[in-house]
Amino acid sequence: MGAARIIESRRKLNADDAKTLQRIITAADEMSANIQTLLALVRQGKPERPPESFAIGDMLAALCDDYALEQPAHASRLLLDRHSTPVFVTADRALVRMLLHNLISNALNHTQGTVLIREQSGGIAICDQGSATASKPVLDHAGTVPTSGLGLYIVSLACEQLGWQLELADSGGGTCVNVSFNGTMNN
Repeated sequence: MGAARIIESRRKLNADDAKTLQRIITAADEMSANIQTLLALVRQGKPERPPESFAIGDMLAALCDDYALEQPAHASRLLLDRHSTPVFVTADRALVRMLLHNLISNALNHTQGTVLIREQSGGIAICDQGSATASKPVLDHAGTVPTSGLGLYIVSLACEQLGWQLELADSGGGTCVNVSFNGTMNN
């Protein structure tokens, strides 16, 4: 970060290079926040950042844009269905971003079909379609708690930390992960 900030302060970059440098700085900031969030989750402590209110649909759209830039083939597979009115949550932004990133990444990496991300008034649903390309996550006997896969483990810890409910369901040709912000999901 120090070197990136020095380059930024020189103001000698053309517009495209400045934009690329800003993406690097943003990614490094996000990585730092992710590390702090993971450490807090592992220690089962509260994150140091205060909760803030933000529109979850905006975060989902930004994540979809990031995936499209990093993996252009993913852009055609991601479908974001935004709620008719913005849905706001008050939470640790870095923790929510990590949770959403892990859910979307898991869906993209374990199937070849479409990944539908549906913003709802009380939560989100991320449903993948198509046959599995790798082993699918294993569920416990109740069918609601992931018991394998680091990404889903992080998701379950994040949901626990946030007080959100996590449910995995077979969607008939894929898996649907439902995250409820307050215990109920409304379309």
